[in-house]
Amino acid sequence: MIEGYVFYQCFQLCNELPEGLYAIFQIVTAMSYVGVVLGGWGRTLIRNEHWKNHETLYQSTLDVNPNSLIGLRGRGFNYFKLNQHGLALQDYEKIVELRPEDMKYSGAMIGRLRLMRKIFDGDDSDDNYAKAKNALEVASEFQHSMQPQAMHDLGYLTWFEGSGGEEGSRENAREAFNHCLEGGDRNRILNKYPSLDGKTMAVFLNNAACSNFLTSSGNMEQTVSLMTKAIDSWGEENYDNGVDGDLTEALQGARKIFQFNLCIAYVHMNELELAKECLDGLGETYVSGDLVVRGDVVKNLIEAKELGGEEAQVEPYCLFTFTFL
Repeated sequence: MIEGYVFYQCFQLCNELPEGLYAIFQIVTAMSYVGVVLGGWGRTLIRNEHWKNHETLYQSTLDVNPNSLIGLRGRGFNYFKLNQHGLALQDYEKIVELRPEDMKYSGAMIGRLRLMRKIFDGDDSDDNYAKAKNALEVASEFQHSMQPQAMHDLGYLTWFEGSGGEEGSRENAREAFNHCLEGGDRNRILNKYPSLDGKTMAVFLNNAACSNFLTSSGNMEQTVSLMTKAIDSWGEENYDNGVDGDLTEALQGARKIFQFNLCIAYVHMNELELAKECLDGLGETYVSGDLVVRGDVVKNLIEAKELGGEEAQVEPYCLFTFTFL
């Protein structure tokens, strides 16, 4: 400590003072040193209190400088993790207001937050859609750690915006999903973006597979390959949090969703033995919390195919997933 060094030098320089004066000097100096140490200790306690969690750390930064980009970015992401999406959106849009060129980075979060507002809060306004699309398009153009998420979310937004009609919208969405995966090469994309975890990658793979399955230009072999990679990337965990939603956007039995999609793809391809093996993994009696993913649905489709032969029609069906990254 520099304080200790200074006081040590003072003691060395004052050794030749008369004995009485030197004793007084020692007492005064020692008291001063204790004051400095206690003061520093007090400041450390205050600083430690500020740094106790992310919320107080970034808030204390913003208390000093309300326009701190680091503070806004940190607090915004903390709000996002706490599911306080409105507050998170305010912070990220404030960053772009202060520094417009930051849209290429913050746009990924702005777009995702506005997409979540559409999915979970039912905000189908033109304004929300336009702002989400613009933010995601900008963020998708630049290579950075959030680029794959921006590409994926742009695909998701485009797919469901056009899901009621135009095939062109779905083709654009399929291209965005596949672009974010760089051809579905998991190792390649994880090497390029090491911050992506396996479960996020699984969601990307599943949605790319669904977009391939449900568009006229989709390739079924590629669809099955992507679905299989999604299952492998997710791992063995099975989360089922019982969240409702006919698009199954949340992490409710996510691995089961991927398995369900694969089973139906096999039935659609008339690969009934593979479909039966897939059903064994899904479970004939499995029913998800929202009643959407069901083993008996796959079983009935297989039986219909066996009775009607290859001519029996199976409606293409695939569940998209949406997760917090």
